Amino acid sequence: GEGTLNLLGTNLFTGVVRLAGGIVSIGADAALGDAENDVLLAGGSLATTASLSLPATRGLSGSGGLLPAEGTTLSVAGPVEAAGLTLGSKGTLELTNTDLLSIALLTLNAEGSVTGAPLTLQSVVSHLTSGEATIANDLLMGTSTRILSVDAGGTVVLAGDITLGGSAALTKTGLGTLRLTGDNSQLFRVAIGTQGVAPVSGGVIQFDNNTALGTNPVFLNYGTLEALAPLTGASALPVGASMGGRSAAPVIFKGADIELAGSSGLFGS
Repeated sequence: GEGTLNLLGTNLFTGVVRLAGGIVSIGADAALGDAENDVLLAGGSLATTASLSLPATRGLSGSGGLLPAEGTTLSVAGPVEAAGLTLGSKGTLELTNTDLLSIALLTLNAEGSVTGAPLTLQSVVSHLTSGEATIANDLLMGTSTRILSVDAGGTVVLAGDITLGGSAALTKTGLGTLRLTGDNSQLFRVAIGTQGVAPVSGGVIQFDNNTALGTNPVFLNYGTLEALAPLTGASALPVGASMGGRSAAPVIFKGADIELAGSSGLFGS
């Protein structure tokens, strides 16, 4: 069902806690039974009403939601291997396991935060229409092009360092804002928007340091690049830019002064 089940007290059952729909709400880890009971998200969500920690013996997997209450922190010490995880509230999700932290798709539906240990992540989708959500973990994104989509009005902050190898690009889509503030010297490339017969705007990418945009020319297909701090002279960006040339799909530079020390060029349709 789609309703809410409140689990109270200290429960002694053993076995996997499977959340197949609706919400299970807890105020303490003991509500989930034995400390070795894993949590399987199968379309449902786990809500926490107070700051609490799930122990290292309790794994988290599947696809579903986590709803830490505003002003609280849900700390997950166990392994996480999730096909899809949705942060649906304004609290903080702290992931601390250093052996297995893997999320294929992280969806942000509220102005919450994700923090903790380095996280293996494939893609991010934000449905915020105002405010901002923050991912503070260092991100290990593999060697394939990854998509980060932010709906109009919302902002996603990637505050950790991003590793994305091969010749892959971190591609920003959606009309919202992506803010990059980490040391991304292990990020191959950043791209904004898409070109082609029907170009699609990638909204805004904000950045505040000269490694934030990676190590290769930025693909500025269609969208706005906004510097939050002056990056000139000794602080110039070491990369260049490949900039789109369609009048109906412009590339816009905004904010503080920047210098691109690498080779840059324009391309048309």
